[in-house]
Amino acid sequence: MPHSSPDMSRARGLPSPPGTHIASWYAKKLGVPVAMVNKVGRSYKPPPNEINGLFPGRSAIIDSDGTVLQSMDDKEGIGVADIKLDRSRKTLASQVCTGVGIAELAVGGSAGAAAVADEYARAQKSYDSNPLRKAKALSISRQQR
Repeated sequence: MPHSSPDMSRARGLPSPPGTHIASWYAKKLGVPVAMVNKVGRSYKPPPNEINGLFPGRSAIIDSDGTVLQSMDDKEGIGVADIKLDRSRKTLASQVCTGVGIAELAVGGSAGAAAVADEYARAQKSYDSNPLRKAKALSISRQQR
């Protein structure tokens, strides 16, 4: 999982990315080992297209059961770890990259996932209760076939 994800909070932008949390989330969700790498150090570009951020690193190797085997934190270097390839750990998750999954990862764990799931349910109810909208959507998807 190569990343180039800076912490832009010094420039009033988005704070530090989840880092090791990303790798752990995917390893637990899929039951596979994950190696996540990110740049380390200052991210600066002078005006007029100023960028003032920091690449936090947090590269990590996570085993298929979610165990952090190697964490580089904010250091440069090479991480090495022995992983376990165990077919029984693999989850075969069919829907990892959905709004709910991304919310669980980035918005706030199970509470974030629940909030997005509630919004999906509300949107589905709205869609189901509007026959005109449903007919338009179905006609568009039939044209795509």
